[in-house]
Amino acid sequence: MHLLANLKLRRKLFVALVPVAAMVIFAGIYASVESEEIDTWYSRLIDHEIKAVDKVNEARSLNMRFGLYLYRLIVETNPEARQAINQGLDNTHDEYKARMADAARLSPIFENQIGTASAHFDKMALHAIPVREAALKNMNEKAAELIRTGVAAELEQARQEAMAISADMQKAVDQRSAELTLKTHRAVYITWFVIGVGILVTFVLASYQL
Repeated sequence: MHLLANLKLRRKLFVALVPVAAMVIFAGIYASVESEEIDTWYSRLIDHEIKAVDKVNEARSLNMRFGLYLYRLIVETNPEARQAINQGLDNTHDEYKARMADAARLSPIFENQIGTASAHFDKMALHAIPVREAALKNMNEKAAELIRTGVAAELEQARQEAMAISADMQKAVDQRSAELTLKTHRAVYITWFVIGVGILVTFVLASYQL
């Protein structure tokens, strides 16, 4: 009789523990799936959106370097140094294009804005050619006048556009990060809620079974 009573008690305990066990298993599976998904999204955020912001910021720095090289070319008196600066302008232009292309590839949603800014930079670089030619010929006053009457404004426009793109991209990154943080918190709350419900149901069943 004592053995039979123990078997009945164990069966009742087993029945009472089934809900909490089922809830824990469900919560564990849910938490694992959500964690993997959130981790994937965070990885994409870091590998794409954040890197795209960095590329645009690098392009903005190259824009400023291009302007600095133009002014250095005008004031430089050494012919060899002038040629080196002139080559630096070409290299800077190429680097700018490469950074903006990388940014567009990493963040396609901003591809149109990046393309517009890059086109304006190309236009400025084209208009800077007469400035460079005049400076290489030691016609500094003419070169300076060409900068004042057009190239300087185009340089500033390209810089402002890059700043605006960077700000918009950073805003999107921050919003995405906030959404992922909220999703993480929600996953934690749901996991503990399910476990809590399982424990509550177990206590209710145990109170009726025992």
